[in-house]
Amino acid sequence: MSPPHWAADPPGLHQSGRPLDPDVLKRLRRELGGNDDSLGQVLSAYLPELGSLRDDIRRSSANQDVDLVKYAAHRLGSASVMVGATRLARLCRELELLEEVYGDERIDGLLASIDAESEAVRHAVATLLAMGASRQGKYTLK
Repeated sequence: MSPPHWAADPPGLHQSGRPLDPDVLKRLRRELGGNDDSLGQVLSAYLPELGSLRDDIRRSSANQDVDLVKYAAHRLGSASVMVGATRLARLCRELELLEEVYGDERIDGLLASIDAESEAVRHAVATLLAMGASRQGKYTLK
C-alpha cells in the first residue's frame, strides 16, 4: 500500500550533498525581502528548535509514545524544510509515516540518521551564522 498523496515530499525537496540546500536559503532570503539580518534571525531561531525537537523525538521514542514521536518529527521536518535542511526533513517525514516508533532496527537506524543529520545541520547553520557575523550580516550562499 502506498502512502496517501499528502504524504509525498514537498515540491523541490531534493537530496544534495550538503546539510543545507543553498537554493532554499536563497529563496528564503528573497522572501524576506533580501534582508540578511532577517535570514540570520530565522536561522538563529531554528537552532534551539533543532536541538529541542531532536531531543523530544528521542525521549518520546524511548517512552514508546508514538503520537509524540510523530508530532516532534513533523515539527522538526517542517522547520527544517523551511531553512533548506532537506535531508533532515526527509528523514523526519519517513519517521512520521512509520506505524511503530520503537523496538525495530529500522527505527533505531532512522533515529541515528536523524541525530547525525541534525548535527550536520546544526554545524552548517552555526557556521553560516558565524560567517554572517564576521561579514556584518552578509551571508554567502553557494
